[in-house]
Amino acid sequence: PAISFHGIEKSFDKIGSPTLIPKSVIGKFSIRLVPDQEPNIIIRQIVEYLQKVHLRRCSLNRLQIKVFRDGRPFLGDVSCSNYRVAYEALTYVWTKPPDLIRDGATISMATVLREQTDRDVVLIPMAECQSFAHEGGERMSVRNYINGIKVFASYMA
Repeated sequence: PAISFHGIEKSFDKIGSPTLIPKSVIGKFSIRLVPDQEPNIIIRQIVEYLQKVHLRRCSLNRLQIKVFRDGRPFLGDVSCSNYRVAYEALTYVWTKPPDLIRDGATISMATVLREQTDRDVVLIPMAECQSFAHEGGERMSVRNYINGIKVFASYMA
């Protein structure tokens, strides 16, 4: 499991002294779960913990917690035939075997597809880690794009 803080927004954004205390603050974070964790249980535990800490501080401020999205983590079966074919396609195109890693991505639709269809779901990467996927500087090089097409063509062949 991992937690990522995406930012703290404050209401005071005018010209002036930055030492003023804003009337409201918004903190944004996300939590990456592991396959044995259920989102609804983790959400409840986090909300209870934040409320407990807020009460302990005896603050007159109001705490409001909003959950924008949740989803169970995906863990594919790397021993299935689809993973073996994807592994071979990636090795053929990139001329080296791929690293079979858990990258921390929460793609809840992959879990839903696997459960609803009772079929293997394979997540095949299109780019290298330097592409900064899902980050502010996300980009894909022409080389990654072309090789991604080759990987999918090889996988489907």
